[in-house]
Amino acid sequence: MAPIIDEYRAAECVLPVGYAKQVQPPTLEWDETLHLRDGTVVQIYGLEGPGTRIVAKYPKSQAEITVNGMVDYVYPTDIRIDRQREILYVKTDGYVGGMTKRTSLLAFDLNKRARIIRKEVDSSVLPPECLKPKPENSGH
Repeated sequence: MAPIIDEYRAAECVLPVGYAKQVQPPTLEWDETLHLRDGTVVQIYGLEGPGTRIVAKYPKSQAEITVNGMVDYVYPTDIRIDRQREILYVKTDGYVGGMTKRTSLLAFDLNKRARIIRKEVDSSVLPPECLKPKPENSGH
């Protein structure tokens, strides 16, 4: 098994804040502020849906870095953090060109502000995604 899978499995969930207010159909939204050991503040935000991305924003320098590239209908579905190593993990899932199933994991170094690796993986070997809230209009 690829090391990134074990690292992702061990990392702490970054839970969505809920569903974006102005987006239909209901789309999960992440907005988490992280404090790195050197005092750097990083805001992680983004949406789950086609054409969306996860962004690491560094308010002090006003830098905004796209963590995952946008690929057709492959979009972020789970975010985790290794607080010791200060590595962000993003799982993306979907269909390239609406046809070919693709699941990938990527690791992003929050200190170096750079992607470490992106690897296509077999989704059946991954742990369940982090708990997600139900849409308010789901009736549950």
